Formats: sequence, C-alpha cells, structure tokens
Amino acid sequence: MGTVQKNPVLIIAALEHQGLYQALPLWDEQVEFYTFAAASRHINRFRADLILLDCGFDDEDGLMMLKELKLKNEDIPVMFITSAGSERTAVDVFRIGAIDYVKQPVDLIVLRNTVKNLLEVQRSDSWPQWCRKIASQVIATSNCTGHDVPPHILRCITYIKENLSSPISLDNMAREGGLSKSYFCREFKKTMGMTPMHFLSRLRIKRSKDLLRKNIPISAIAMNVGFNDLSSFNRHFRDMVGQTPTDFRKSHCPD
Repeated sequence: MGTVQKNPVLIIAALEHQGLYQALPLWDEQVEFYTFAAASRHINRFRADLILLDCGFDDEDGLMMLKELKLKNEDIPVMFITSAGSERTAVDVFRIGAIDYVKQPVDLIVLRNTVKNLLEVQRSDSWPQWCRKIASQVIATSNCTGHDVPPHILRCITYIKENLSSPISLDNMAREGGLSKSYFCREFKKTMGMTPMHFLSRLRIKRSKDLLRKNIPISAIAMNVGFNDLSSFNRHFRDMVGQTPTDFRKSHCPD
C-alpha cells in the first residue's frame, strides 16, 4: 500500500491570532501561515489538504476571503473560524462552501482532533460521499448538496452541541427551533439527511471518542455525553463504531 501524498495545512489569520495555531499540536503535518494580504497574493498557487481561515471579529472580511478561496481553489476544504459569528454568518459560510464553522474560543485538542479527522477523510477515497452526509460541527451538508442550512435548524444544532451532557428530547429541539415536532423532524431530516435523534447520537459518540483518548473513566465519559447508564452508552457506541468503548480506547491509546 502506497504512502498517501500529503499537501500542507494552510492557516490564514492576522499575525496577532497566529500564535494560537502555532501551538496547535499537528507535529506530523506541514503547516504554512498567511496573513489575509499574503493569502490574496498567493491564492492562485495554493496547494493544500485543508485551510483554516480565522477572521477574528471581522466576519465580512472573512466571508470575502472565503469567497475568493472557493473561487480559486474549489476543491480545498476550508474551516471558517470566527470570534464574532451569528446564525446569518453561519448560513453564509456554508452557502459559500466552507466545510466547517467554528466559533471562538476553541479548545486546542478539540480543534486538533477535528483537523485530523478532516485530513484523514480528505486524503481517502470517501471524501465526496462523506462530505454529503455531515453538516455543521463538525461538517456541513450544504457544502456539497447546494442547500442552505435554515436558521431554525442551525439554532437546534447549536442547542444540541451545547447541551450534549443533558437530556435532550425531540420536544426540546423543536421548541428551540420554534417549530412543531412533526414539522421539525421533517425539516431536519430533509436538511441534514438523518433524523434529529440520530444526529444527536452521532455527536455524542463523536465527543465520546475524543474523551476516550484522555485518561477519563468510561463511566464519567458516558455521563459527560448524555447517557444515563454505562450499558446504554456501550450499546450505542458499539452500534456506531463497531467496537466497545474499552476496545476503542485500547486500539487508539495503547500503553
């Protein structure tokens, strides 16, 4: 089996924001840094597997740079990072073609894991299929299907991400979006390609995989991601990942 060809990861950010990304633990990756002005000058020559675009508090400049990037480099996935942000900005980001939308402050380890996951799939043959299935928080369905993520669905996604450790029902989600439960379920599945509860389970399992790489008891992880008991967590994890949390930890965090 041949070695996967790696292109660099590009970081586009103001000089005062680049220190954060210099601390990002991507030791096995080639990382190149650009200011917005330098990125505009070199944009026609970019070769990269991923671009992290940090616009700070200036969403308008960030959106303009994102448009320029996708116009000149349509096939390079872009992660849009902002310290301001709004539902309107998130919709615009996905409409233009970003693969992810992240609002500061961001945990470096969580960001590292997201970047590593994106790179792994980007460098595999499954990128087009995977891109169609994932939306917002990790990764936007609208980038590949051409559909916007409606603001009421974005509100629900934000609510889910911020309350993963708490009980979340369909009634909670629908109320957050200001919709009836039946209409919400139809709209969510049409937009995201999966039911709200399946999306919730995917996010919970994704977060648990990140936590399993740390020295945290599995029972505590189960509670942290919203499972009431360990057996339910084990069952859901095995159904989605194909192995138990214990086996996942052993295979990904060998002693």
